[in-house]
Amino acid sequence: MQFAYVFNGQGAEVPGMGIDFYQNTLIFKEIIDRADAVLDFDLPEFLANGDFAAHPDDLQPALVAYSVAMHEVASAELPPETALAGLSLGEYSALIAGGGLSLEDGLKLVAARGKAMATACQNRPGGMLAVMSGDQAVIQEACEQAPDVWPANYNGPKQTVLAGTHEALAAVEKWLKAQGVRAIPLHVTGGFHSPLMASAQPQLQAALKQANVFEPVIPVISTTALKPFTARNMRSVLAAQVAEPTKFAAVIAQLKAEGVDTIVELGPKPVLSKMIKRIDRKMTTHLISDAASLNEVADLNNGVKAD
Repeated sequence: MQFAYVFNGQGAEVPGMGIDFYQNTLIFKEIIDRADAVLDFDLPEFLANGDFAAHPDDLQPALVAYSVAMHEVASAELPPETALAGLSLGEYSALIAGGGLSLEDGLKLVAARGKAMATACQNRPGGMLAVMSGDQAVIQEACEQAPDVWPANYNGPKQTVLAGTHEALAAVEKWLKAQGVRAIPLHVTGGFHSPLMASAQPQLQAALKQANVFEPVIPVISTTALKPFTARNMRSVLAAQVAEPTKFAAVIAQLKAEGVDTIVELGPKPVLSKMIKRIDRKMTTHLISDAASLNEVADLNNGVKAD
C-alpha cells in the first residue's frame, strides 16, 4: 500500500488515551517524557485522567505530544509513508513527525498559539456552525445573510463549517432552516479559522520567528495553502492558518492524485477516518489507537489476514 498518516486537531481526545503505550512501549514513553520536560504541567497525568475541560490551554500541547508519540510507535512497525497531513492543530503534529519542527520548538509554538487564540476569542467572541450541504451556492448565500460569517472548514462534499459572531451565526442558522438545510452549532470557544482570529496572528508570528524550522524529510501537505510545507513557507503558512479556512477535502483529493490509496489516522477514535470516507468512499482508511489496531494494520501490510 502507498499510505499517508493524518493527525487530528481538538475534538478526538478521550481520557486515558495512550496510557497502554506509555506503560508498555518505550518509544512512546520517551516522546511523552521529552514533552513533559518542556511543558509546565504533568503530561502523563493529564493524558491519563483526561481533565480536558478544566485545562483547555494544556489540551493542545498534550494532543500534539500524544500524536507525535503515536507516529513514532507506528513508524517502527510500518514502512515509510508517502506524506503527512493534519487538520488544524494536527498540522503541528504532522510537522514535528515529518522533521519540519523539533518536538520542543513545536510544543512551544502550540502553547503560544493556544494563548494567542484564547486572547483573540476574548477580543472577538464567536462560534462555529456545521452546514450539512454540498451546495456551495447555499454556503455562499448563507454567508451573505449576516455580517461577520465566513467558511472556516471545508470538511467534505456535504459539510462546510462556518465561523462567525454568535449573533450572525444565529441569523444564518435561522435562514438555513428556512431553506431546509440542516445546520449544527458546534461546542467550541471561538470562531476559529476566520478573520475573528486575526488578532492572534502577531503573537503567533513572534513565536514563529523564534522557532527553528527545517525542510521536512517527509512531505507535509498544508490544508491552508494546499501545497507542501517547506522551511521557507512554514512560518507564513502557519501564521495564516489560524485565521484562514482549512480545506481537508482538497488535501485528501490531492493525496489520492499522488498515488496514496490508504490513509492511517493516529488517534483514540475515527474522527478523520469517517470524514475521509465521506470525501472518497474508495479510499482505504485505518485507525491506530492501541496495540491491537497497530498489529492489525501491520499484518495487513505484510499480507497477513488479521484475526
